[in-house]
Amino acid sequence: MNSEYLEKLQEEFSLYPYKRDYIHSIDGVDIDIPMIYGDASSMMYFMLVDTKKVMKFIHDKRVKPVSIFPNKTLLVINIFEYRKSAVGGFGEFTFSVPVMMNAKFNIPILPLIFDQSFSKLGFYVIQLGASNDLGRKHIEDIWGYPTYKNNLDISIANNNGRVTSTIKENDVNILTISENLPKNPSFKLKRKEFNTYFSCGKELRQVNLNTFLFEKMWVGGRDFEIKVGNHEISGILSELGVEKKIATIFYPSAIEIAGKAVLV
Repeated sequence: MNSEYLEKLQEEFSLYPYKRDYIHSIDGVDIDIPMIYGDASSMMYFMLVDTKKVMKFIHDKRVKPVSIFPNKTLLVINIFEYRKSAVGGFGEFTFSVPVMMNAKFNIPILPLIFDQSFSKLGFYVIQLGASNDLGRKHIEDIWGYPTYKNNLDISIANNNGRVTSTIKENDVNILTISENLPKNPSFKLKRKEFNTYFSCGKELRQVNLNTFLFEKMWVGGRDFEIKVGNHEISGILSELGVEKKIATIFYPSAIEIAGKAVLV
């Protein structure tokens, strides 16, 4: 984590018109909602998958995966390291799919995935997991995301420019991804706003996320390696039939604001 990046992000965040909706308490910890994650890093891997296989995990007909190629969409594997929040630090992973809500047309172009001009665009979360009790409990209790029942070992390690993202349960490997970063990467300061969608029982819920971040995106592989383990969560990747990697986004520093869950 670069302290200079975080300073600039805090300057940007100071201009954000934050307004607390309510306070949620978990295990004696009071959490302001929208919840602020004051310092985070993430690796995002965009993997090609079969659209028909993805549809088996989407439980609402209003939600349609964004087509990248005919019969192909993307699975976004996101590995987070949250260093500062009301519940302390924790690791998190998500498997999600870029989707359109109630759309009459589709957008088969990768760069538009984060285009804020498309208000019906978002990410449908298939599975999420966290590394400790408070990390896991606040995600389940505040929003109701589909969260794995046990704590996991989730990490991002940078070894001389090669970044390895790992998800394990005890000594059982769930997923390991490693890739070389671009040489001398330049990180751009951005603000992004997008929606996440997920099914909670029979309900479809939406959570709005605002993020201030420094990021670097690249297309194609840079000595990319992925190892899918033998685990319940690994089985999701096997069912989806994960194919080649299309793009990676790395942000070494970010501030995230997660709003309340609303019914769609």
